[in-house]
Amino acid sequence: METIEFKLPKSWRTPYPYVLPFWENETICAIYLLNDQEDAMTYIIYYKTQESVQGFMGEQNITDEFSVAIFEIERFYGWFLGKSQNATLQFVENGTIKVSERQASYSKIQIKNISMSMEENVFYNITGIFISSLTERNLLEIIFYTWRDQAWNATYDDFQILVNSMVLKHESE
Repeated sequence: METIEFKLPKSWRTPYPYVLPFWENETICAIYLLNDQEDAMTYIIYYKTQESVQGFMGEQNITDEFSVAIFEIERFYGWFLGKSQNATLQFVENGTIKVSERQASYSKIQIKNISMSMEENVFYNITGIFISSLTERNLLEIIFYTWRDQAWNATYDDFQILVNSMVLKHESE
């Protein structure tokens, strides 16, 4: 079943030969995309059924759309904090946007001072946006980030092409 359609910017690809979900069943679809320079990533996670949404939100004690984005940010930051104790999280902007004709909440963040290796004295800053859109029947999450500060503007423009072209097909069936 084709669940999600979008325009894949020319500078983006999947780690696989085709744009296929890395996980899909009757209740969830997850897609992973990478830009050509491999310095920006996008994850699209779509909970297709009311039961899968309730299960996820119940397990994580999440009550609303914006809390989904905050939960994912905390999980994401926690992973980096486990590898780099000096990492700091900064919330840059919160708001709402339209994705596939539906309202969505988002939060833009920066995680600074990430060191992925004890031997190297190289630090990274991650900039990202976490988007969530919740309806009575389903939940859409989109996570986009880059670890090169100078890459944010160009890759974010490409990311917006993807988001603005997104169509959730399962919703209309």
